[in-house]
Amino acid sequence: DAESLAKNPNIGVTPTSSSMLMYVTLDAVGRSANKMFTDARVRKAFIMAIDRDLLIKKIVPGGDIAHINKAICFPSTIACEPNVPVYSYNPTEARRLLAVAGHPNGIDLTIHAHEPIKYIAEAIAGEVRKIGIRASVQPLPLPVYTKMRGDGELTAFTAFFPAGSHPEMAILWDFFFGGDRDYWQDDFIHKVMTAGDTEFDDAKRAKLYTAGLDRVNEQAYILPVSELPIVWAHSKDIVITRNPWSAAVPILGD
Repeated sequence: DAESLAKNPNIGVTPTSSSMLMYVTLDAVGRSANKMFTDARVRKAFIMAIDRDLLIKKIVPGGDIAHINKAICFPSTIACEPNVPVYSYNPTEARRLLAVAGHPNGIDLTIHAHEPIKYIAEAIAGEVRKIGIRASVQPLPLPVYTKMRGDGELTAFTAFFPAGSHPEMAILWDFFFGGDRDYWQDDFIHKVMTAGDTEFDDAKRAKLYTAGLDRVNEQAYILPVSELPIVWAHSKDIVITRNPWSAAVPILGD
């Protein structure tokens, strides 16, 4: 829609940062009926099958300015300092891992998606289908996915969260690994969360959280896809500038 509007000489199109993190969670502990992601090799294969750079360039609105996250946080968040990178795109290795894990003929998967970004889930499904994960997409409105998530029914889920607007990692740990959102139940991460909550030295807390972020990436628990920019279509005379008081709300003026 934005590309179409941009062809009108009277309309300008401007993407701005939103600090919204798009992510895919994988059910590593086996809460859902499909247990495929309890095997770390299958989780790694899923992530390695996705060309994030291409996805962001071709599918994500405003992808040219989208931040490509190195973890489930943004650099603006205190203690967002991962050392272990997200697994890189490698479809050959992804196919090998899937076969070694006992799925040489592929495996079926339903990717549930928060409805506003179902097209991102569809693109991801297209990528993983290339390695043999026969993915379909089921979009869900917020109340439905919240209930299904709490009931442990989601094997893979695509959504977004304003991760960059939170000043400290403690909130993000609680969002992903607290209560009925936890599809990993990793004792190491829970210890990191508990220790970090009571550590007031910034450097020591960052060290704790770095170990936790590295654990998430190493175990392929969550794929941080990218930032989801806001794309504005506006009169060509309007100028949109960065708002120093907000990570996500720009200033609209002339």
